Amino acid sequence: MSYDTLRRVALEWGAIQQTRLRINNMMKAFKRLERPVYPWLDEITTQLERVEGVAFRDVRRNALSSSEPWIVRVAQFIEETHGLGPAVLCLVGLLPPLLNFANPAKVWKYVGLHVKSDGTAPRKADAFDAEKMNPRTGKLGAPVFSPQLRSLATVRIVDPIIKQVESPYRIAYDARKAHTAVTHPEWATDNPKAPKMHYQRDAIRYVAKRVSRDVWRAAHGHNVGDTHAPAAVPVRPEDAA
Repeated sequence: MSYDTLRRVALEWGAIQQTRLRINNMMKAFKRLERPVYPWLDEITTQLERVEGVAFRDVRRNALSSSEPWIVRVAQFIEETHGLGPAVLCLVGLLPPLLNFANPAKVWKYVGLHVKSDGTAPRKADAFDAEKMNPRTGKLGAPVFSPQLRSLATVRIVDPIIKQVESPYRIAYDARKAHTAVTHPEWATDNPKAPKMHYQRDAIRYVAKRVSRDVWRAAHGHNVGDTHAPAAVPVRPEDAA
């Protein structure tokens, strides 16, 4: 599998998944409005799930025998790391070639995992810069990052990590929440109805960045042996006595 083939399969998988999700959302809307849901919609979503699964498996099966060494290195890293799966390869295929990124921070910016100048995470509304020229269209409104890729990185990739306690990235997830519980106690009062939400979202972004950083390292042939070292948890003054 070349990068072009990986990208084609990843785009196919992404298109099928988005179509399935849109139909599912439409069916939910019909039920909320108490409108009839046509039986053939269920048949379509079942077929889409099947085809989506085939594309998903094709990515994993072919990446290990790729003609491009950097893809093989990434695929081997994913195979050897518990909790990672074909979704990571799909993200790699939807990105420009990882060898074109000078450092992991460039990947984070492209995916939307970066931090803005004011120290906050970018929102969906920040995905386009209305004042910047789009090089493709020659018009104002250049993309800054892809909300779709960020969703893939934070949901499809990180969700399985959180659910599998054996995953080394789960250690980083738990350590990050423990870290921010000490460094940002005010987050617990940001949303009284969901006091843990800020900590969870921060830890999800943190793990997504760790995964993309390590995949970048693997692609470039760098050592990823320290990839799962958890973040240090500051000692609270009351615990130091």
